[in-house]
Amino acid sequence: MGITRNCLLGAGVGAGALLTLLGSCFVVYWPDIFDAVLNKELALSEDSRSFGLWEVTPIPLYIEFYFFNWTNEQDLKTPGTKPIFEELGPYVFREHRRKVIHAWNHNNETVTFRQNRTWEFDPSLSKGTLDDNVTTINIPAVAAAFSCRHCGGFTKFMLNEAINALGTRLYVTKKVREFLFEGYTDPLLDLAQLIPKGLAPVSIPFDKFGWFYTRNGSADYDGIFNMRTGVRDIQNLGVLANWDYRSQTPFYESYCGRVNGSAGEFFPPNRDKTKISLFSPDICRTLDLNYKEEIQVNGINGYRYWGDDKMFANQTQCPDNWCWCPAGECPPHGALDVSTCKWGAPAFISFPHFYHADQSYRDAVVGMHPVEEKHQMFIDLEPRSGIPLQVAASFQINILLQPTKEYTLLHDVPKIYFPTVWFKQTARIDDKIGPELAILTALPGAGTIISFVVLSLGVTCLLVIAIFYLTRRCFKDDETFHGLPVTYPFTKNLGYRHKDVCCAIRNKLSGRVQPSSIVTISNGSRIPHFAIPINNNLPEIISNATRRGVSPVRFQCDNDDEERSPLYS
Repeated sequence: MGITRNCLLGAGVGAGALLTLLGSCFVVYWPDIFDAVLNKELALSEDSRSFGLWEVTPIPLYIEFYFFNWTNEQDLKTPGTKPIFEELGPYVFREHRRKVIHAWNHNNETVTFRQNRTWEFDPSLSKGTLDDNVTTINIPAVAAAFSCRHCGGFTKFMLNEAINALGTRLYVTKKVREFLFEGYTDPLLDLAQLIPKGLAPVSIPFDKFGWFYTRNGSADYDGIFNMRTGVRDIQNLGVLANWDYRSQTPFYESYCGRVNGSAGEFFPPNRDKTKISLFSPDICRTLDLNYKEEIQVNGINGYRYWGDDKMFANQTQCPDNWCWCPAGECPPHGALDVSTCKWGAPAFISFPHFYHADQSYRDAVVGMHPVEEKHQMFIDLEPRSGIPLQVAASFQINILLQPTKEYTLLHDVPKIYFPTVWFKQTARIDDKIGPELAILTALPGAGTIISFVVLSLGVTCLLVIAIFYLTRRCFKDDETFHGLPVTYPFTKNLGYRHKDVCCAIRNKLSGRVQPSSIVTISNGSRIPHFAIPINNNLPEIISNATRRGVSPVRFQCDNDDEERSPLYS
């Protein structure tokens, strides 16, 4: 049974309506659908896609070390002479991170873990070797005097005698490898190990000194983290709840000591142009990075958040920063006192070369040349997912050297925030993760475009059918020939004068019909379907009627004038 025009019209209307409905629904609900799927994949759980990326960091991590080599160490007590430094490095190490899971806490949707960090020296990216010599301030000696600044007179006297008896100098020269991971022995550290716990002003847990001594391959140094997984509330993804089983650190007062912000790998999705927070176990505090600008990393759009001049501002610059001064006295603008976090050592953190810091730091020494592009700290995030695109975290460790009358070693020394070393932690999405993230970021826009295309197709389909239907109504159903009226006679017994029919067709077309033409004729109420070969040079003319229920009638029409009766098929 043939397919009628009404069937085709009905199918077209149904298809158009369906496309319109689907397109409308996707236009309205696609953003919510995408966010729901994305949030499910981002939330951290044992079987989520994000877990594998978090457990073992897949992107390349590097840390660069730069040392300030002290070139005029013999002239420190010469009036009017400033310490002169030359920068050595970078000494570049490849870093590997792996999480050690302690427990999944489903009652409050957190995970408790440690992180194991290992470093491998990369000579191809470095300038110099680990056997390069560096001269710097004698940190164990200065730290011993500083940590005992509140001791009684007798204790200070005994410490001064020990320093003098050991022949301690204000400077030391060691290899880069000793200053970093291997460490070096010091007589004062050996002496500290002999003092019973409780008698020493500060308990030192190390038998050697080195900036990263005992850290390579350790899962204990950074502490124990308790982080929210975002399963119940995606805006809590990656936010620390506790560090070393505390929600408030003992190193800073009030809100300055609260444990909050991201643990570093995850940030909640749908970032805005305000700020992000990051907790750093190295300095025992949360850092706020303010929005700076829009950027592109490997073709992916992102937001850059950076450490501006407010990060290490003192109480004078930012009154709310009063609690970052554990000793009650804030240093000049641009440095953070981390002595309570570093076993009582007079350590102060700043940006490299005292970038974003008070001019007095740079004026006290020679060799500081801050450059924003090299010394800034920033994190680039893809705003929809909160996934880090690029990280550059740069910090400088400075040791406070100041005159102290109780110690012969520190008589007549100038007060200087002594630059020792600065390091930069870098990470950037690679060619493996970059394309996947690019597809992810393109999906919201692509889904919206496809939704509008489907909606447009549906509306267009309905409009075309409506126009076709209205156009057909403009002509009589029994006198149409490809939209042109054709009149032909018929007999009372439904027979046709074939000659007249063929002549009518030829006259109407005025010779425009071609051998390959297909001609459609409808006769309305009498003969719905028939086919007429006009002559031997033309193809069969196929006619489809608009009504149903009458069998097709086949005619044979040639060039003679003989009248023939219809042949019913």
